[in-house]
Amino acid sequence: MISGTLISQHRYDFKSGMIKYRIEGNISGTEVIFFDDFGNLYYDCKQTTTETGKKQTELYIEKNDSVFIYNSNQNKPVVKTISQNNHSVAKNRVADSMLKEMGFEYIGKEKAGDVLCDKYVSDNTVLWIWNHIIIKSQVEVMNVILKKEAVKIETGNNMPAGRFQFSVKNIYSSN
Repeated sequence: MISGTLISQHRYDFKSGMIKYRIEGNISGTEVIFFDDFGNLYYDCKQTTTETGKKQTELYIEKNDSVFIYNSNQNKPVVKTISQNNHSVAKNRVADSMLKEMGFEYIGKEKAGDVLCDKYVSDNTVLWIWNHIIIKSQVEVMNVILKKEAVKIETGNNMPAGRFQFSVKNIYSSN
C-alpha cells in the first residue's frame, strides 16, 4: 500500500519525469505529463477525439504560483495565480489515506504500465498506483467505461526548460 499525506511538499518521489498515457472509451487520445523539481514545475497536455470525431486539446502548465490553462474549445488561454487556500493540481499527492476517505479499498498488487502497482477499487473506479502516480485508471459512468493507462514512463531525465513556458505553441507533439 502507498503511504503519505494528501498534500506533501512534493507531488512526486522523482526529481523529474514524463508519463504518456493512452486514453480509451467514449473519447480516445493521449495525455502527456512532464514534471521537474519534484512536481513544482508541471505540464499536462491532453489531446482527445470523441466518438463523433470532435477533437479537443487541453493544456495545463503550472510553475511558481501561476497556472496556464488552454482548451481548444475556448477563445483564449487563461493565466491564474494560485493562492495558498487554492491548492494546485501539481501538488496533490495520491496517498492511501486520501483514497480511503474517497471510499477506495486496497486489494493488492498488480502490474500496469510495465510497473508493479498498488490496486484500489471503489464502486465505479479502479486505480493502479505506483510511487503516488496513477499509472492506470478505469472509470464506469452510466455504462460507459473510460480507460487511461501509462504507455511510457521516464524518470530522472532533465526536462527542457521551454516545456514549462506559458504558450499555446507548447502543445505536445510526439513527432
